Amino acid sequence: MSDKKKVLIAMGDVPRFDQEAKKRLERVAEVEEMLGVPTEEDLARGASHSGAIILGAPSVTRKVIESASRLEVIARFGTGIENIDLAAATERGVIVTNLPGIYSDAVSEHAILLMLAVARNIITADKSVRGGFWKQFAKRLHLELSGKTIGIIGMGNIGSSIAMKAKAAFNMKVLAYKTPHIKYETAAKVDAELVPLEELLRRSDVVSLSVPLTAETMEMIGERELGLMKETAILINVSRGPIVDEAALCRALKQRKIAGAGLDVLTEEPPAEGNPLLVLDNVVLTPHCSAHTRESIEKVAFACVDTVLAVFEGRLPGPPARLVNPEVIQTRNG
Repeated sequence: MSDKKKVLIAMGDVPRFDQEAKKRLERVAEVEEMLGVPTEEDLARGASHSGAIILGAPSVTRKVIESASRLEVIARFGTGIENIDLAAATERGVIVTNLPGIYSDAVSEHAILLMLAVARNIITADKSVRGGFWKQFAKRLHLELSGKTIGIIGMGNIGSSIAMKAKAAFNMKVLAYKTPHIKYETAAKVDAELVPLEELLRRSDVVSLSVPLTAETMEMIGERELGLMKETAILINVSRGPIVDEAALCRALKQRKIAGAGLDVLTEEPPAEGNPLLVLDNVVLTPHCSAHTRESIEKVAFACVDTVLAVFEGRLPGPPARLVNPEVIQTRNG
């Protein structure tokens, strides 16, 4: 019987774990990679003898954590931790890490893509060419981004990367939502003007969301906020679907109260067949894939491997990993 510690890789319905990173892990650990979307029972079984879980989209519940008597670390393959029962992990002395900022380049590129796609009606243009309506679409006028104003709600790693790209590529003026959490040095790097939310919404030609999903940010963009935006404005969401009141957004798009929206995330993923967003021609939708580039998946995989190996060696993981529950150190040492 192998004396190697066991690592469970559970990615779910996202790209498969980088196989070169897996090979590196296999040199020192026994690795089980679950393909597809595991059930809670699948995860509990796989975790039962595991010292580490590298976690993508599936949820690690209290039941899963309590079934894993040898579990030392849950290394989140990304940033969001809403799919981990953090209280249960901390109680059991399990280190939880995530990788804030590691997807910044990939996600910010995607945000710029959505901005351009909506501004230039790219999806409709493509359909028009394929459908034989070349001349009809060619008569339409579109929006330019150059010299316009972008409002960033969430000036963290991703938000600041979006701002830098918008400023460098299109000479856009940057507004940033001023909150108690904002890092002034980050805003200063992109020469962002810090303003209240209402002012940002009124002045921006593009409003880009890059905030985590919390009780505070749930449906922070609703009927009132959309009503403050310009009729020519575009809303971009590359964070989490529930940050926007989807019903209110549908109404605003149908009534042309805003020009359009580019959404990589929805409240329900995948969307139900009758979701009204699916039939609107002024919204561009992508399937929560903004972070999924070859480069980012490889980088994140190796960072997760480094995290697991550090914990197995009795060390605290270092950057780019962040210890989400630092109080667990007291639990482990107590």
